[in-house]
Amino acid sequence: MKKKIIVVFFIIALCCSIIFLKDRSTFKENTNHSFGNTNVLLITIDTLRSDHIGAYGYNRNITPTIDKLAKEGIRFKHAIAQAPYTAPSHASILTSTYPFVHNTRNMFFQDSSGKKIEGVNYPLTHTNLTLAEILKEEGYDTSAFVSGWTLTAKFSGLHQGFDVYEDNFDGEERKADKTNVLVKQWLEKNYRKKFFLWIHYFDPHFPYSPPESIKIDSSFSEVKFDIDLMPLKKNPYLRDVINSHEDIAKQVHLYDMEIKFVDQQIGKLLDVIKEYNIIDNTLIILTADHGESLTEHKEYFDHGTYLYDVCLKIPLIIKFPNNQWQGKVVDSMVQSIDIVPTLLDFLNIPLRREFQGVSLMPMVLNKETANAPYAYSESDAVLSKRFGERLRTYRVKDWKLIYASDGVLAESELYNTTEDPYETKNLIDENKEIAERLKEKLLLTIKNHPEKKIEGTNLPDEETKEKLKSLGYL
Repeated sequence: MKKKIIVVFFIIALCCSIIFLKDRSTFKENTNHSFGNTNVLLITIDTLRSDHIGAYGYNRNITPTIDKLAKEGIRFKHAIAQAPYTAPSHASILTSTYPFVHNTRNMFFQDSSGKKIEGVNYPLTHTNLTLAEILKEEGYDTSAFVSGWTLTAKFSGLHQGFDVYEDNFDGEERKADKTNVLVKQWLEKNYRKKFFLWIHYFDPHFPYSPPESIKIDSSFSEVKFDIDLMPLKKNPYLRDVINSHEDIAKQVHLYDMEIKFVDQQIGKLLDVIKEYNIIDNTLIILTADHGESLTEHKEYFDHGTYLYDVCLKIPLIIKFPNNQWQGKVVDSMVQSIDIVPTLLDFLNIPLRREFQGVSLMPMVLNKETANAPYAYSESDAVLSKRFGERLRTYRVKDWKLIYASDGVLAESELYNTTEDPYETKNLIDENKEIAERLKEKLLLTIKNHPEKKIEGTNLPDEETKEKLKSLGYL
């Protein structure tokens, strides 16, 4: 009897494996190129919150290119960034590890008023393994074009593994059209190679300054903001541009126009890839490093300090070669750290034990709808030099805990993000058991992935301080 049961289970397992592999091999059967020559294009857009994209429900038509890409690929509805800062978040994307593991940090201390007064920076170190290094071992040409100063090799350390790391520009940012010029020149010389190309666009980052070619209409006046203007007038980065509630609406509009401009440039980039006839053997991933608070939770046109979803929920769209699995929408919660395991799994490249993310291919192939066990994020804006308080968040399907480790300058918060997606009602007093359970899981997550200790200090030089000030970080 036992032998019969074992045989039955073996047959079932064998059938499941055959079905999985058949689905997995569909891509190979429907294409004329070698599966091993698939290109990888990673597009990251700085400061892009998902709810300002048409495919994610936004009511302004500012992202037709991204919306089309979502229809041709797979859209993940609930993608969570691991940090609300540019360099740490990108490090998590490229290494599939949490910020406390890769320890790429932009730490900013605050005074009692919330003003960022001092910064300490720790670039990615060579003890971390990046996607570029892995793909380089697999014979890929690896190139990156970054457009924001906080991703320069000097500041971020993210250049490791790249044959080309283009970060040579004046000022704090390079506009998307200028970056595209360089990318087009690179493609002209390298499109015949098997490549991993990472393109980073910085435009939606404050200060919002869309080019004159983007038409500024009057629709921003339709949006009404009923908030206290005094904090904005005291803010050194906002007091010259905001004197009325209409000015607030105008800033939101300018943010949208920056997004519109980037969307146009992505369209032009994809046109070039189509001209070279490599679109059908290119895996395209579009995502963001974090979102932006547009006055929510009293964080004004900024990000980095707090862990609300306006800064953590990001777009994640994956377009597979030949539009495989096009139009699929995944409802389950996923994380930025899942991107690298997913694309490597698709490419049949072994996953590494260092990864903390998981492959999303099972969701793609088997239409799984179960939520990920959890998502973790943390902020690098330490609330006090004295107390060293950092905010962390741990979330499951319906519940999200924002955990203040010391509870001195900030208190922990609990939200039901299904019923209250913009986190307006803190439910921690009514649900202390849920909060305690999430706290225990958060601490266990950190314990199971020991935090790397940072040796010494890395204080920014005067040039770095000036650039950080111009971006509103100091």
